[in-house]
Amino acid sequence: MEESLMADGAVNNQTRVFLHDNFLDWCDKEPVPVHEDFGINLMKIDVAPWDRYGMHGAVCLLKGRDDF
Repeated sequence: MEESLMADGAVNNQTRVFLHDNFLDWCDKEPVPVHEDFGINLMKIDVAPWDRYGMHGAVCLLKGRDDF
C-alpha cells in the first residue's frame, strides 16, 4: 500500500516560487542588451551580435504588458 508523504504531514523541502517568469531569466542569459520601457525607438537602441540567430539584436520589453 502506497502512502502519500503529503498526507503524513511531511513538508516538501522545495521552495515554492510565485510569479516567476522563465522568459525574463532567458532574456538575462542572452548575450544581447535588454531594453525595457513604455516606448522604444527601435532605430536608436544598442544591439549586439546574437549568435543564436546569426545577426545583431536586442531584447525589447514594453512596460505595462499586463503580465505579472
